[in-house]
Amino acid sequence: MISVPDYVLLSLFTIAALCLAALPWTDSQTIRLAGGLSSLEGRVEVYYNHEWGTVCDDNWDLSDAHVVCRQLGYENAINAWSGAHFGQGSGTIWMDDVDCTGTENLLWTCTFNGWDVHNCAHSEDAGVTCGAAAGAFMNGDLRLVGGTSVNRGRLEVFYSGQWGTVCDDRFDLVDARVACRQLGYADSLSVQFGAYYGLGTGPIWMDELRCTGTESRLSDCSFNGWSNENCIHFEDVGVTCIGGADDDVVRLVGGSSSHEGRVEVYHSGAWGTVCDDEWDMQDADVVCRQLGYPAASGYRFAAFYGKGSAKIWMDNVQCNGDELTLEACRFNGWGDYDCDHSEDAGVVCFIGLSVGDIRLDGSTKEYEGRVEIYYRGQWGSVCDDSWDINDAKVACQQLGYDKADEYKISAFFGQGSVSSPVWLDDVSCSGSELRLEFCRHAGWGFENCNHVEDAGVVCSNTNTGGSSSGPCYAFCVINVCVYFCFCVCVCSCGYCCGFDFCSGFYCCHSCRSLQSCIQKASSAIGGSDDFFKQHSDIQITATSTCSSWHCTETRCCWTM
Repeated sequence: MISVPDYVLLSLFTIAALCLAALPWTDSQTIRLAGGLSSLEGRVEVYYNHEWGTVCDDNWDLSDAHVVCRQLGYENAINAWSGAHFGQGSGTIWMDDVDCTGTENLLWTCTFNGWDVHNCAHSEDAGVTCGAAAGAFMNGDLRLVGGTSVNRGRLEVFYSGQWGTVCDDRFDLVDARVACRQLGYADSLSVQFGAYYGLGTGPIWMDELRCTGTESRLSDCSFNGWSNENCIHFEDVGVTCIGGADDDVVRLVGGSSSHEGRVEVYHSGAWGTVCDDEWDMQDADVVCRQLGYPAASGYRFAAFYGKGSAKIWMDNVQCNGDELTLEACRFNGWGDYDCDHSEDAGVVCFIGLSVGDIRLDGSTKEYEGRVEIYYRGQWGSVCDDSWDINDAKVACQQLGYDKADEYKISAFFGQGSVSSPVWLDDVSCSGSELRLEFCRHAGWGFENCNHVEDAGVVCSNTNTGGSSSGPCYAFCVINVCVYFCFCVCVCSCGYCCGFDFCSGFYCCHSCRSLQSCIQKASSAIGGSDDFFKQHSDIQITATSTCSSWHCTETRCCWTM
């Protein structure tokens, strides 16, 4: 046996240590994903100065995510996540204000503040979802893009070496079920039309899907043929899937339309309700955004939409209002409650928000509350300077009520959130305006108030003999798509709803029939009843059956 001198062994160990120290993963930068359900997604973590740390989500976008994914060997990024979507990391926050062009090969060659220079907490940890490694796709593979969670998004299909979209013509829940099952989920929850998750790019690969529901892949369904379509990207279809790795999703049940109802949560393979203890507008906002709506317009107590019959999953929910999902809010724990189904919570979601839409908050009664108005993507309050019964009248009528019983000042219904603006001050309405924003006021954001001066109203409907009936929540019975989306609607309380451009809904109590609504709508677009007679494919359906819409070749849309 050959004996090796000690000084030789020592030299070998020294050389090995020096070599190991020179490897890139010991003192240079490298990157990984953590906290995801697969290797394709997770919280972005960077190894620097012998320590793993996270990246702050300030300015984080898809260009930054593309660089991360390509650095890890994937084709590109599907989503860029913020708000610690994959859980909060620990240790140092190495990077902040990352600003990539999308062409860089390494994340740290992008512009950023400098190592360990940030103003963040781990609640702002950035994440990504990557597409599979280049060359790993087969014709007919699917992915979801642009959603707020992994189980929802614009449906995209891979064909001939390129990702493309699916047109929403004839697309329904059966087609969505096949797509969701192909993606590994148990079923489909809903279909989103009209590029709900944003416009895709590249080809529109599939149109006129006609699945039976038994197919294992979407490409096995009958359709027009690859790239044989008459669509534009404004018709890209989206889906929401259920029953996969993402478990905890929500739905609305028992409402007169798809944007309102009893809140039900899917957890551990079963649907259950949410108790109304502590339930407020912040909780409703989170539910509505999780469902793809921009915000909530109301919240409901005491089984307003009927009693559920399954489990009660959540109680004492307390959201800040900025959470991505209801399960991210504070609550007692799954199945930990002291309620029965007479306390099932509900929400009303906005179909579409536009500047000047209003809502009431701060009361358990839907017909009264603090007036909040929407501007620049954010809800804010109205200052009570000069606030009077004429201003309250306009607010109530905009919300669908007949009149205002009272106006309230000095934050009678509680102060708005400290993080929310006071949007309007010195409001002065004549009482005849259709919307509060049309009244004279100091200008958006010009005010000398704070939230102790938040204005409020108490509304009522004279036809029902009191305030308890609530507002007319409107939904479309007819959509007429020309160069814009034009809605004729009927309120749930039975009155005729006025027309607008798919933003807010103005209830006009001057007409009592759907036909008079049609006449009003036709006149508004410069036509007459002949417009509807010329488009015989417009169908007027019972309001209780309306749940989705479909555009025909004549560009006329209708709910069914």
